[in-house]
Amino acid sequence: MTFRNNRLNDRQLIMFRNLFLANIEEAWRGIWPYLGVALLAGAKFFAGLVAALLQQFNLLEMLLTVGIGGCVGVWVYTYLGQALYRLISHRLSPYWPWQRQRHSARRYAIIQRVWHRYGLAGVAALLPLLSPQISIGLALSLGEKPQRILFYMVLSVMAWTLLSSGLRDTTLALVGG
Repeated sequence: MTFRNNRLNDRQLIMFRNLFLANIEEAWRGIWPYLGVALLAGAKFFAGLVAALLQQFNLLEMLLTVGIGGCVGVWVYTYLGQALYRLISHRLSPYWPWQRQRHSARRYAIIQRVWHRYGLAGVAALLPLLSPQISIGLALSLGEKPQRILFYMVLSVMAWTLLSSGLRDTTLALVGG
């Protein structure tokens, strides 16, 4: 029994390389707007929403790019923020000269009052306005568990994404665009 030589000749290699590289280059050209919006949504959620609306993404594209980008950003900020909060509160806090008890106690009382009135759900609902970093930092500093923060913030990201996409589609339907 004889086997054929499975090697490709030079002409076949050149054709394969040109076809393969052209497809990869075209795929990357098409994926950059989505990656950009997802990264922007992870850093600043509202900016990611605006960028997706300006790119005229449809509902599925918005859910995938803004939703997943925002959720990844929330996850990173939650666990990175928890590590930073532990570092700052346990090691550096006694050495900070600008922390005075009389000012921080008053500010802390105001934050506590807002927290008790609205809770984590209220902070999560304001996620696009406060930005993920501030929302998560506030929740972590008030002792909320990271798993609950993730749950509420991810729900908020998806709700805001659906709401903004639905408003855009409704407005375009009413205007006739």
